[in-house]
This record gives sequence, structure tokens and C-alpha cells, in this order.
Amino acid sequence: METKYLPVKWSISRGRDTEGYNICTLWDNRTRYQCMGGGYDMLGTVLAQYLSAKHMDKIKTLIPHREPDGNYGLNRSKLDGSLYITGACGLECMLKISEKAGVRVTQDRSGRKGTLKGFFVSWSIES
Repeated sequence: METKYLPVKWSISRGRDTEGYNICTLWDNRTRYQCMGGGYDMLGTVLAQYLSAKHMDKIKTLIPHREPDGNYGLNRSKLDGSLYITGACGLECMLKISEKAGVRVTQDRSGRKGTLKGFFVSWSIES
């Protein structure tokens, strides 16, 4: 079993066209997964980017959400039939998809308000 900690950082854009927008960044060593804007879906979006990049082989074993098992956020492309995940449906959907795929994602929350500091991600290593 391998485990990794992925910290989440929040910042505010100072760019010319995006000044004042929230930025959510998930770090995996030196690789960053980032989205900008607002709303409940930012954490789900960056987690979906990470899962797509690192664990898509496990996620491809699942059935898209239009099928009876209801993996909301897992979709099939109309162009080439490939699977992809979208975090725009929110963090809880991404946590459910990752759990079904065998990738356990645990939230690291701390403080009085339970602020999310990062994720502990663990998965089994195939020999």
C-alpha cells in the first residue's frame, strides 16, 4: 500500500483579466493541479485533475454515471468513447469514484472551522 499527502493551497489571482478570482491548487511533489473561479466545485476539480493524471488506469474499470451504478462525474466522450472524470460535480462525487476505483482519499481538515489542508491518498501497488 502506498500513501501520499497532497496539500491544498488557496490564493487570489492578481492577473489583469482575472484579478480577485479564487485559485485552488493541489500539489503532488512539483506537479500542480489548479483551477480558478469560485464555488463548491473547486476542490472536486483539482482532485479530478490529479486522479485523471495518476490513477486513470484504475478509474477506467468503472462504469460511467449514465449506467445503473451511478458514478456521477465519470463520463464517456462522444467523440472517441474514452472515459474522463469531471470534478465540476463536487468533491463528494470524486471521493466516491476514487473509493470505487480502489484509491482511498481521506480529507485532512483542521482548525475550528474544519478547513481542508490537503488529502491523504493511498492505493495498492500491483506487482
